[in-house]
Parts: sequence; structure tokens; C-alpha cells
Amino acid sequence: MLIDIDIKLFKNERVVLFTLQEVSDKIGIISDIFDLIKERGINLLLVDTMPLPGGKIGFNFLVQDSEKQEMQQLLEEIAEIHETRYLKEFGNVALITFLAEKLARKKGIMAEIFNLLAFYGIKIFLLSTSLHSFSIIISREKTDLALNILRENLNISKEDMI
Repeated sequence: MLIDIDIKLFKNERVVLFTLQEVSDKIGIISDIFDLIKERGINLLLVDTMPLPGGKIGFNFLVQDSEKQEMQQLLEEIAEIHETRYLKEFGNVALITFLAEKLARKKGIMAEIFNLLAFYGIKIFLLSTSLHSFSIIISREKTDLALNILRENLNISKEDMI
């Protein structure tokens, strides 16, 4: 399957994914958490939030490995302050970002890419989308396989893989 789209791929294998669940979904909670992250000077590569039952909210935060300790400490403090039930860390992950002009207009492109990755046994842990890009988090050990499959099927040159 060759997907006809001019796309660039960016990878980052030096990342850690943190999940913070069951935070009370009250007004201002997101700004409170982001203020704490800003105060610590932590650079977030990707953030995902999701509503949970019972007036709760969950967060996924992706940071560089170099900020792992600081983020872990901060999230433990947030978990205690906001009485969350659990905090998880996933360190064996990689971020792959797909960038293409007018990506949102390419109907079915994500389905084709995800089917291709699934066919080769590559699980997607997290997905984030925007108008011109989408990012996936996969197992770090599957990164090379995923990039080779994507390069071959998206007709991407090595120069377009950063």
C-alpha cells in the first residue's frame, strides 16, 4: 500500500509518558496544574486530557527523559494535593509525529497508517491530532520497524525523517 501524501516524520525516542488519573474536574484545575509545570520549568512535548466518570479528569504528559525526575516529583505532589488515585510512568516509549500541509483534508490517512502499523504488530499507546499534524506514542523497541514501514509505504525519503 503506497499512500500518496507529502509528509515528514519526526521521531523522539528519549521521552517518558506520565498518566495522572482521577483528578477532580473542577474549574481552574487545568490552569493550576499548568502553573505548577511552568514554575518547575518543565517543557511538555504532548498533553492529552480526558473526562472520566464521576466528575474526574485524566491527564497524559509526555516529557523528555532529562525531565523525568522533576516531572515525577511534581506529579506525585499534584496527586497528593488533588487526591488522585494513581500515577503511572511509561518510559519505554517513542514519539512519532507526522507533519503534512492540509493533513486534515486527507480523508482516511490515519486509518490507513494505523492499519499498516497494526498489521506489523505495532501498538499505539496515545494519539494526538491537529490540523497539520498528528503524533503517536508507540513502544520504543518498535520505533525502527515503524519508521521503516512508514518510509516505504508513505514514500518518505530519509531526508524527510527527522
